[in-house]
Amino acid sequence: MILFRQPTSDKQYNTFIFLLFFIFLQPFQAIAFNDWTPVNINDLNTEAERLQASKPDSTIFLAQKALSLMNSNEKQQAKAFAFWNLSQAYLYKHEYYSALIYGQKGIGLLNEEDTSKLHLDMLGTLGWVYYDMGNTSQAIPYHEKALNLAVKKQDLREEITYLNALGLDAMDEADYMMALNYFQKAEKKLSSESTSFSYLLSAIYNNQGIIYSTLEDWTQAKIYLLKSLELNTGGASSLVETYTYLAKVERGRKDFKQAKVYLQKAAQYVKQTNYSFALREFYEEKMSFEEIQENFKEAFLAQKEFIALDQKIKNGNIHTVTNHLLKFQQNKIEQDEKLLTQEKEIKQMYILFSIAIVSAIILLATSITLRLRHRMKQKALEQQLLKESLNSANIKNTELSDELVHKSKLLEDLALTISQRNEILQTLRENISNSRSEEMRKVWFTLTQMVEQVEKIPQAKVSAEVSQDFLYRIHEQFPDLTDKEIQLILQIRSHLSSKEIAELNNVEVRSVEMGRYRLRKKLGLAKGESLKDFIFNI
Repeated sequence: MILFRQPTSDKQYNTFIFLLFFIFLQPFQAIAFNDWTPVNINDLNTEAERLQASKPDSTIFLAQKALSLMNSNEKQQAKAFAFWNLSQAYLYKHEYYSALIYGQKGIGLLNEEDTSKLHLDMLGTLGWVYYDMGNTSQAIPYHEKALNLAVKKQDLREEITYLNALGLDAMDEADYMMALNYFQKAEKKLSSESTSFSYLLSAIYNNQGIIYSTLEDWTQAKIYLLKSLELNTGGASSLVETYTYLAKVERGRKDFKQAKVYLQKAAQYVKQTNYSFALREFYEEKMSFEEIQENFKEAFLAQKEFIALDQKIKNGNIHTVTNHLLKFQQNKIEQDEKLLTQEKEIKQMYILFSIAIVSAIILLATSITLRLRHRMKQKALEQQLLKESLNSANIKNTELSDELVHKSKLLEDLALTISQRNEILQTLRENISNSRSEEMRKVWFTLTQMVEQVEKIPQAKVSAEVSQDFLYRIHEQFPDLTDKEIQLILQIRSHLSSKEIAELNNVEVRSVEMGRYRLRKKLGLAKGESLKDFIFNI
């Protein structure tokens, strides 16, 4: 949601260099001018205000510097200005406890009837602090006071800003109709004015689009978001947010191709902003989109970024901060005042501190480099072991495949031998049957039993070796098959015809065909589907 605040872009490295440069200049400045040249407190406050969003740490340093130079005769307005700078800086750093303390201390220096811009800004800042903390019930009174003061000052820009703020408060309370009422009121005021505030109107349209997307009214949401895009003046954080919600709308409409396009456009501006709220919304939407597309690696990376930003915004212990705010407020103020009085002593330690920081950075960089190298070596070793394991598995699979082919050939040869033997026995049986000798018939019966016993031994051995794994799959997929049906499957798998199976089992060919028909039904084969092909694909 667009709050009309510049996104934070605090770069720790740049801030560190700036502070070092500023600190190192202080002793030389004191020596050159012998501390005769006075420091302009108003200039310090003005410079601190300019750096609030881009370099909040610098703002804190300059504001504390201004406070340390103030005496008891200094104007309350100047002190309030410095406290407001501190409150804004800590707000951009998501350190809400400190922001709230300085904001309350600053506004306590101003009269309630004060109509200055500083008073308006102080009210707004305290409202945003409570809003970011998730305490909208406390944010609303400050935003309402700011709106009333803006109306009294006839400041249209600020009036629209706080109508928008109250709309965001209502959204946070899930009162979407009230939120729409505020946004539509702001839109109406802007449309009736000749002065162009396109960036304000863009924000109003954007927030209305967010409401409709929350209500899953995708058509209305898309209309307002596209209107916002047309009026956008190029702010990276607002573009990230608008494109992100357009992606959400298209995902809701099941147009995943267009959703991907909008996410890619949002990604182009991600590196141009450090505004945590917009970035959190982007990574949350990207995570949801990639999960739907089953790109789980990308979804995981987006989730990591989302969690990190969410923790940064919530500042880890936000509820504890709220509960203990009053208890620690006075201690914090006393601590700050003590630090300000010790500034001259601290200056002498800056150089040593700077050297220590640089050394720590070098050690940290070296440690990270060594750790990364170790991880890369470990990963390379794991990949090598995996490659060797795969090669070993491939060799073993090849050997097993060759052995299976060999055993299948043995089974085919055995089946052929049995088939030939059965033909000879059948001929012999017909000749003996024509004989009337009872003794010959007894000999035939004994011979038949002996042949059956002998043939079971090699056949069982080869079948067991060849079909052990196959039988396991058969039992796993078709547990209702009988032993006789499994035997028929094995014989078909051995490339035996119905006639050969009939001869092998001493039954008629019609009996084998009936068995094949019943087997097809049990296996669930469609008409025209090959039973033999199905068996070989099990």
